[in-house]
Amino acid sequence: MRRLLYAVFAGLIATSAWADTIYTWIDENGRRVYSNTPAKGAQEVDLPPYTEVSPPSQWRSTTKESTPPASPNKRTSPPANHPPPAWPVQYQSFEIIEPQANAHIYNAAGNVTVALKSQPKLAQGHKVQLKLDGRVHQSPMHTLYFVLHHLPPGQHQLQIEVLDDYRGVFYTSPVRTFYLHRVTQAQQERRKASQNP
Repeated sequence: MRRLLYAVFAGLIATSAWADTIYTWIDENGRRVYSNTPAKGAQEVDLPPYTEVSPPSQWRSTTKESTPPASPNKRTSPPANHPPPAWPVQYQSFEIIEPQANAHIYNAAGNVTVALKSQPKLAQGHKVQLKLDGRVHQSPMHTLYFVLHHLPPGQHQLQIEVLDDYRGVFYTSPVRTFYLHRVTQAQQERRKASQNP
């Protein structure tokens, strides 16, 4: 039994150590690669703090006194012992910084990184909801980084909404257009080179 506990403890230590450092590099095919093992020319990725996501309410245990979660777009009253946050934070700017406007992104897997910037920083209790092509892409989260996976090639439009539990959506960004090409940058350069001998 003691050996089993040591093995579990060692596994937990190894897992936490593995999760601390991620490396990235461009492989010989022009694709960006991420790994926990560095390769030649790899750079360490500076990861933002992780975002903890609660499971949907139907998966949580409920008691008679529990209440359903508030709709993000519906105004709710704060509990009597918790006054609403001071309104607050006035964002001087809140914008999509990546991808840039009308950017052409080359990614064979169809993955796109979305980075946001706010001034001042994203306030506690505020969440960001990402809209892709006019539709909500995921649940609101307290983060400024998103990764979109397996997008089809072509034109796409991004928009962000900032919200909280009391006011719902209180800021909507302008639409940001980008173009996804499901080929690598190296393939694109070879194609251009063959067209212009």
